[in-house]
Amino acid sequence: MQSKLTIGMDIGKAEVVVACHESAFAVLKMANAVPVLRRWLATLPAGSRLGLEASGGYHEPVAELAHSLGFTVYILNPKDVHHYARALGARGKTDRLDAQVIAAYVAEHNARLHAFVPLSADEKLLRELARRRATLVNAKSMLQQSLRVLPGFEREGRELLRAMGSFADRLERKLAEIAARSSERAALVKRLQTINCLRHVSKSFGLQSRLVPRPSCPA
Repeated sequence: MQSKLTIGMDIGKAEVVVACHESAFAVLKMANAVPVLRRWLATLPAGSRLGLEASGGYHEPVAELAHSLGFTVYILNPKDVHHYARALGARGKTDRLDAQVIAAYVAEHNARLHAFVPLSADEKLLRELARRRATLVNAKSMLQQSLRVLPGFEREGRELLRAMGSFADRLERKLAEIAARSSERAALVKRLQTINCLRHVSKSFGLQSRLVPRPSCPA
């Protein structure tokens, strides 16, 4: 029986580059398409470990596909991988090198990594609602600032801001409704509040006071 492999995957919008820590195959490049990835994953030994950097959402379909086929998947923080690459003395940054570094990182640190578990439908909806509301709050704030230097459009500006506020309130109510269904959903809200890109969400729509205590975030 072929031994389990440790794979590093550099995920791009159009392409995926993969490297094997055990050097069972040369570095490969393939299209980021489910049929292509499914065929390639079928060639790997059962139980192999795959490491992927979080990459603007491109990694999520790949992670879910690999998980559904029984592989252990790790979603890595790009900053951790970057620091690890520097510690290894890796020079430059290419997709090939990134995949090799990711494979090495998983091989060395898998014992302390948390394996990827796909979100439920409710959890995905909660995450997307939080993201969309954060975007809306930012847009409303920017619009408010810009309207201050645009005289003659006060009424239209007030109506637009009122509509945006109403939409934001609807999103907030839906977030609260889903989070109230279980402690797990409330815990997800807490995790969302700790993500850098969404840290302002907890301040904006007040979920920390209604649903869960606001977590402490490092400065």
